[in-house]
Amino acid sequence: MNELIVCADLLAKQYHVFRNVSQHGPCDIVILKNDKCYRVEVKSGRRLPSGLLCHSPLSEGEKHDILAVVLDGKPIYLHELP
Repeated sequence: MNELIVCADLLAKQYHVFRNVSQHGPCDIVILKNDKCYRVEVKSGRRLPSGLLCHSPLSEGEKHDILAVVLDGKPIYLHELP
């Protein structure tokens, strides 16, 4: 569900969005903007009592340009969107 939340947000921001259909791909989403591709990894997140944002761990094979953390149903991008 978090991947769909990020997809909808990126579509609203005028990106072309492509989802990974394999079960163990190197990233969750690929976006295209101005003829350049970017890999997006999606993780669920929560805030610690200190206010620090934490997310589920990254797997060794995951490769991304942008990390999106979904917190309370809203995506937070930990890398600047192009």
